Amino acid sequence: MGDSEVTGQVINEDGSFSEGWMESLPEDLREDATLKALPDFSSMAKMLVSGQKMIGADKIVIPGAEATDEDWGAVFNKLGKPETTEGYELAKPEDFPEDMEWSDELVGAFKDIAHKANLLPAQAAALFGWYNSVSSEAHTNTTKATQEAYDGAVVELKKEWGVSYDKNVELAHAAIRAFAGEDDVKALDAGLGNDPRLIKLFSKIGGAISEDKLKGVNQATSPTEVQGEINKILGDPTHPYHVKKDPGHAAAVASMQELYKKVYPEEVA
Repeated sequence: MGDSEVTGQVINEDGSFSEGWMESLPEDLREDATLKALPDFSSMAKMLVSGQKMIGADKIVIPGAEATDEDWGAVFNKLGKPETTEGYELAKPEDFPEDMEWSDELVGAFKDIAHKANLLPAQAAALFGWYNSVSSEAHTNTTKATQEAYDGAVVELKKEWGVSYDKNVELAHAAIRAFAGEDDVKALDAGLGNDPRLIKLFSKIGGAISEDKLKGVNQATSPTEVQGEINKILGDPTHPYHVKKDPGHAAAVASMQELYKKVYPEEVA
């Protein structure tokens, strides 16, 4: 006599459920889809053990379509979102370019956005690392392109001007300083170094202006004004007067000598 012929038999000898075994269950469970999917007693036992392990575990309920920002915030808090922006540890990369500016304010702004976007610490760190990598690469490429443009401009002008190259470059820088402040000079120097046409233009301007005009810069007249100009130059370590490699150094030294002559005519030969 087979197992299926035994009245009330639920489990066969191989562990499988006998045909119609769910009829032995309470009426409210006979159509349960989960039970219907169970092939044998072993599977039922595994499901029971797994269910018991889940009891008491810290479960996360996924908010529905009508969930608010607060509802989702609670979910990400359980997943590990830091309580404040200080929970994001975003340090300056060791390979960050030395000539590239690092902004603590920008890092703070990034933390604020990350917190509002419910990013977990690992996610924020990954995104921050990607941003720094892309920014560093772009900076390096730009610096390289600028240097190549400068080198190309120098080669082109040296071919055209020959031995007059240094003199003409000094005239260009002196012309700028005659009409602009030091901040303007610094801003324009990059353009002068990269664009031969601009260098030629200012060199022509410098050649057309009288020597005294180029040297005097601010054209101070009284001893007090002249001394003020001297003090200004001496107090600015970036001024070409202090930078021997600057193309305008020679002109700046000559200008300083003229200024000293106006204040100390007896002492300056």
